[in-house]
Amino acid sequence: MNDGTAGLATARRALDLLAGAVHDLRNPLSVVIGWAELLAEDSDLDASTRKEAVLKLLGSCRRMEQLLAELGEMTALERGNAPPDGGVLDLVEVVRASAEAHHGVAGRKGQVIEVAADPPGPLLALGDPPRVRRVVDHYLSNALKFSRPGSGVSVRLTLLPSAARCSVTDRGPGLTPEEQARLFSPFPKLGPRPTGGEHSTGLGLTIVKRLVDEMQGRVWCESVPGEGATFFLELPRAPGT
Repeated sequence: MNDGTAGLATARRALDLLAGAVHDLRNPLSVVIGWAELLAEDSDLDASTRKEAVLKLLGSCRRMEQLLAELGEMTALERGNAPPDGGVLDLVEVVRASAEAHHGVAGRKGQVIEVAADPPGPLLALGDPPRVRRVVDHYLSNALKFSRPGSGVSVRLTLLPSAARCSVTDRGPGLTPEEQARLFSPFPKLGPRPTGGEHSTGLGLTIVKRLVDEMQGRVWCESVPGEGATFFLELPRAPGT
């Protein structure tokens, strides 16, 4: 691919990202406008309605903030900014730290996070620790969002001949083959919805794939509708381990 063709492809991807972001910003922005107009026009609102309005405004603003942050991260990846640092990391250590950080979120829905490693550890892989943590965080956050309240999320760590693998299994509605094919594309339109009213930007898994591609790893999903989904991360195994 010559420079001109590559530049056009990059420009098209940027326009697609912008179009998706504009589309996804409309809903929270309309919520902000609606509640702000109510607050501005009706000075006799009772305290409970005013509190509801403020919470709705805050929630929508945070949703827009998250989308803009992920759009900025995706743009930086497209530009090739901040290449990942190479090095050896312990995948068990990264996953356990992420699981610990998500215990509070899981507890609010009565969920548990189970982590099992084979061998028990360490599982040494090649990658950039902050970026691997970003990937694991997103997998766990998604699994908790889509799993039923009172259920659990299972994380399995396995050392393979040439790779270290992390798999995260949720207890959600699962995905059709067609949905699985769109998962790692920007702003995919999927059937499953978060079980606790959480929001999703539609860019998280796209960022995940780009981060892992840059570390010479791979990601994918396996799912049966009605039986949950399992998301996989594989990183090159550290030499000599």
